[in-house]
Amino acid sequence: MGSRLLRTNERREILRRQLTGGLVIVAPLDMKVLVREAAPDLWSIRSIVLELSGTTAVRREQASVVVEEKRSLEEHRTTTTAPDPVFWILEANRRKPGSEGRAIALDQATLGWVNEGRFAEAMATAAEAVDICRKLAEERPETSLPLLATSLNNLGNVQGELGQHEAALASMQEVVNIRRKLLEEHPETFLPNLAASLHNLGIWQSSLDSHEAALASTQEAVDIRRKLAEQRPDAFLPDLAGSLANLGIQQSALGQREAALSSAQEAVGIRRKLAEQRPETFLPGLARSLHNLGVTQSRLGQREAALASVQEAFDIYWDLYQQSPQASANDVRKTIALLRDLHAAVGTPIDPATQQRIEQLEADSC
Repeated sequence: MGSRLLRTNERREILRRQLTGGLVIVAPLDMKVLVREAAPDLWSIRSIVLELSGTTAVRREQASVVVEEKRSLEEHRTTTTAPDPVFWILEANRRKPGSEGRAIALDQATLGWVNEGRFAEAMATAAEAVDICRKLAEERPETSLPLLATSLNNLGNVQGELGQHEAALASMQEVVNIRRKLLEEHPETFLPNLAASLHNLGIWQSSLDSHEAALASTQEAVDIRRKLAEQRPDAFLPDLAGSLANLGIQQSALGQREAALSSAQEAVGIRRKLAEQRPETFLPGLARSLHNLGVTQSRLGQREAALASVQEAFDIYWDLYQQSPQASANDVRKTIALLRDLHAAVGTPIDPATQQRIEQLEADSC
């Protein structure tokens, strides 16, 4: 069933456009966590959950999204609609203490607090959710371990935001350990989740200067995502590009510059194709990858190639800045600084059109 859920989740937009009614998924009650893990996007837009036992119980839950991807070295995934933390605190208080329902509500509250920048509140809800899930996993590991992994992932993200990098690393390592165990029984369902956890683990290892460990984690994430992308490119090529970008950063940190160049070029190639199909979604990632490629090319002495990559990144950022100045301001400033350094190294002036745009950007920031 896990593979069918994954495929249904991937085709959710097609289903949304073509279905005139609703979509009903019927499964044993003990598979609810599996449904949530295998089809997170469908789960996020559910309108009702019916639990049928000896007596019929109806539970209606507000739709929201559990974010599984941690902020990476060069990209950040966010929900399209942030959970309302106050609603979910009230919902948690309606649930039985120590129950799965309370843990799920607390996880949603955590994401809402993080979205509002209230990390102390997020820490409290995330920690309680983990405590609940840990106890449940001791009693019913087959159904509660996936939920514990999600709660630990959220806790690790909050710990990182609070500067508790060692604690965040420990949380992410535990997530990886749990998902390796889950993978033994449900490989098709939990392989994408393991790849995401390894990707995140590499980020925290890198933040603590454990670059060799970070390289190993990120390389494993790339290997898994490459296999997944071969089977379902529409679903997994964006993730592969993100892990390749981070792999290039880790390789560069260890002085493996030729390997870093290869990873960066592959990330750019994937994101260029994705941006041709869906520019509004993938152009920001392409710009970041081009910027990183330029840095790698410069370190290898390929300054003209680096200049071309960074100029293309700037041109993309300029268009994005016109649409949303605040969203692109930090990225475009970094690219301007790199562009100036490269022109100085090559001994060429910035072209007049680009210089005019730079002056406009700098005037807007005053």
